Amino acid sequence: MNSDHSTAAKPKVSRARKLMRLTFGLLIVIFLCLLIFMAVSIPSYPDGSAEITAAEAHMNLLKAALISYKVQNGRLPTTEEGLQALVRPPKQASFKKPLLSPSSILDPWATPYQYRTPAEDSDGYFDLWSSGPDKKNRTEDDIWSSNKVAPQ
Repeated sequence: MNSDHSTAAKPKVSRARKLMRLTFGLLIVIFLCLLIFMAVSIPSYPDGSAEITAAEAHMNLLKAALISYKVQNGRLPTTEEGLQALVRPPKQASFKKPLLSPSSILDPWATPYQYRTPAEDSDGYFDLWSSGPDKKNRTEDDIWSSNKVAPQ
């Protein structure tokens, strides 16, 4: 008798499931690339200020979320919408789930990051900064993010 149990038919994987696996795989690759980029772009400070380094890393994440928002909606959030648009999408947004958690828009001193578009500098698309350790806007210890890369 030639019973062929070893070649039993495997259940077919649906096209939607394959697409879901591919999408998930791409998200993991993008996330890993973002982590590598953040690790390479975080400068070290001679005074060892971990909070300043953390603020700059957070702002890199916020910039990525702002670019993602622009890609999905065709525009950046307005100054009035602010970074809250990444946490609570406006009704007219093309996505309904938040891009970030509420704690992601707070700096290491538990103060909201500041956001403005268009940027005061004509070379930038938006301004993004932390009020720094003194928690006061527009003072010497403010930490500014470079925004010279154009959102896609």
